[in-house]
Amino acid sequence: MVRALSILSIILCSCAGAPPARPPETPPPTEPASEPQSPPPEKTIEGPGKVTTPRGAELQVPAGYTAIQRGGLIDLQDPDRAARGRKGRSPAARRSGATKDTVKLLLVELEGGDCKQAVRKAWAAADPSARWKLHQTMRPPSSKGFDEVYIETYVPTKDHRHAQALARRKGKLIWVALVSGVRKELARRNSQMGVFLTSLKAPGMAEVDLSGKEPRSIARPDAKKELVGFIGEAMKANGTPGLAIAVVEQGKVVLAEGFGVREQGKPARVTPDTLMMIGSVTKSMTTLMMATLVDQGKLKWTTKVTEIDPGFKVADEALTRKLTMEHMVCACAGLPRKDLPLILAFAGKTHRDVFKELAGMAPTTGFKETFQYQNHMVAAAGYLAARALAPRAKNLGRVYARAMVQRVFRPMGMRSTTLSHAAARRSRNRATPHSQDLETRHHVVPLAHERFVDYVAPSGAVWSTARDMSRYLITELARGVAPGGKRVASEENLTRRWTPQAWRSSDTAYGLGWGIHKTKGLRLITHTGGTMGFATWIGFLPEKGVGVVMISNGTGGHLVEGVTWRRLMELWFGVDDKAKQRIDFVLDLQRKEIAKLKKRLEIPDGAWIKPLSGRHENPEIGPVEIRLTKGGYIFDAGEYRTTLMRHNRPDGRTSLMFTNPPLAGLELVLLENKKEGSFELREDQERYVFKQVKQAP
Repeated sequence: MVRALSILSIILCSCAGAPPARPPETPPPTEPASEPQSPPPEKTIEGPGKVTTPRGAELQVPAGYTAIQRGGLIDLQDPDRAARGRKGRSPAARRSGATKDTVKLLLVELEGGDCKQAVRKAWAAADPSARWKLHQTMRPPSSKGFDEVYIETYVPTKDHRHAQALARRKGKLIWVALVSGVRKELARRNSQMGVFLTSLKAPGMAEVDLSGKEPRSIARPDAKKELVGFIGEAMKANGTPGLAIAVVEQGKVVLAEGFGVREQGKPARVTPDTLMMIGSVTKSMTTLMMATLVDQGKLKWTTKVTEIDPGFKVADEALTRKLTMEHMVCACAGLPRKDLPLILAFAGKTHRDVFKELAGMAPTTGFKETFQYQNHMVAAAGYLAARALAPRAKNLGRVYARAMVQRVFRPMGMRSTTLSHAAARRSRNRATPHSQDLETRHHVVPLAHERFVDYVAPSGAVWSTARDMSRYLITELARGVAPGGKRVASEENLTRRWTPQAWRSSDTAYGLGWGIHKTKGLRLITHTGGTMGFATWIGFLPEKGVGVVMISNGTGGHLVEGVTWRRLMELWFGVDDKAKQRIDFVLDLQRKEIAKLKKRLEIPDGAWIKPLSGRHENPEIGPVEIRLTKGGYIFDAGEYRTTLMRHNRPDGRTSLMFTNPPLAGLELVLLENKKEGSFELREDQERYVFKQVKQAP
């Protein structure tokens, strides 16, 4: 549910939990000019297809993309650039406001033994006019058979252009990817570029294949001790308050454990029965409820949405007519994420607001062209399923909640699981949410802020426990048969949710409320969940009969859960998944980023910020106020308040940064054109301009 990492970090950094990429200080040096040579012949490869480099490396060209190959240089052109070459911008590009040549993705094949040197040579060969300031270098643990991985991130420009270089070495061959473009366009094309970048296979390179290997039980005393110790150390390293885990093997729970406390500063411990929010893992449960309706003939996956609700619409008439129930939950319809109004202006909203907000959203990519995560669409799908179940009902939120209890929770024996915030609040064994500040320290988040999910409940409002969620895991692994033998859904409709619908990378896709991964010859079904102060990870290997669920009451739990899954793979299969190296890498990167950020932050001078004091408005987020308090200047959006710090950004712009969890790090960037507004709030494809309507006296 919550904000994602920087687009460039997602594309290029293979380590889970890496902090957002921040920009540079000196341009990469160019190489001396060499003797003129005749250019290599040019080849054009249309996607979907495969491109092979002169030294035998292979990469996938996504559908709609065109790869222009000139020897060891590949220029990957997105559908918008390709369309311009034929008949102008694509319809999605026109709707999104894309400008000419907003994204470049170049790949250069070189010989050598030093990735850093290779990056300099790649810039000189592929884009010698580029002048990016270097902000940060990273050397994440290598994976997929590469000997070395090296990343350079550059300072974004004032017009929101970002750049990053990724070098991967195998032996004496190095492949350098150079990505640059406007942030919102990079966000729009993130997954398709990810398919190309992650598909790189060096000649002779093969990933470990575990398909023929059976997992060793985690119930072994030495394995259990190792896993428990690893989780405890990881939580201590990043200050995660509490975490619960349940491991399932062959239909049985072999480990159910709690770690840490339910609330910082209080003695009550987390147990496998501690109630916490599971965030977006709710989506897979919503699609399971939909599967039961398909089983009973109440609807089909292919039922047109307008057949259920003739008044339904998005801001594109053609797309409205195409949408089926399946398209609502596949993250493949082309609508962009629209979360900032959701988390900053949620008070008083109901299921009706989901439909109102969707009516104003237009696609920014083609239908079924690529992956774009979308909370409103899944929320609407849950309510439309409720409409199919009770056509005359006025309160679809209530019908949806009742259907989830009757069709999902109760048949699986999930007695503690609920969609009711009030019921969760009353629970005696409930954890308190915690979120991280700018220095990654955890703080208590007011429980009321978790109500942001109430009106989009089918996307992320479920409260559950690790023990209850283990019953869900058992049901999924048994293809629809719950513990005790009751069939919840047919195998056909349950497993349809595991079918790839939109690819995020060469080995990761999104299905119907589930993520599908190809890893080490195995199929992994997984999803994460994040709210203002909870973090969840669930995943299972269907062909091996094993899975795990982890729920944490701190946002730092995302990192702990990611590396714990890797440690589990090591213990089950005896592979080296670099679990310890990855958490050490991320924590070290965070420390370096914090040190840089602190140097750029200062308490805003009163004379400087006073003209910004007062009331500001944005049509989608509503009114906000900047005002002086005893603790300094604050930003007040009603549902959320935070102290503000002045941020002298590396790109030369000035912003006011939120310092209070759960939205620490979000920025109000001051606008130079005061006629446009006073400041803007940006997040990938989202942009909200605020105009001052009343200045403080």
